[in-house]
Amino acid sequence: MKGKFKGKISVLIILLVSIGLGFFTYVIIKDQQSINEDVLKYLEQEGVDIEEDIEDLEILNIGEDDRKLAVVVIYKEEPETAYVYTHDDHGDIYEYDQMPNTGE
Repeated sequence: MKGKFKGKISVLIILLVSIGLGFFTYVIIKDQQSINEDVLKYLEQEGVDIEEDIEDLEILNIGEDDRKLAVVVIYKEEPETAYVYTHDDHGDIYEYDQMPNTGE
């Protein structure tokens, strides 16, 4: 009887951990999709032709202790420069930084 109870507790713990990890993964993916969409919308409003002008996009975390997502954009006409866009404190997209594109 005691062994069956331990088995049920183990299954319950595994189930709860799996649900927690699944939810955490869902939130991360949703946040990544959101910032990607926001940056693309911002760039289009700035006159960028997404299909013609952009070579590459990459989402990364620029926060040190806190999670702060950004999108790194490489333009076809300036492949040597990486432009970093993120949300400001009000939720608006802005150009956070420019840096040399090392291709990494």
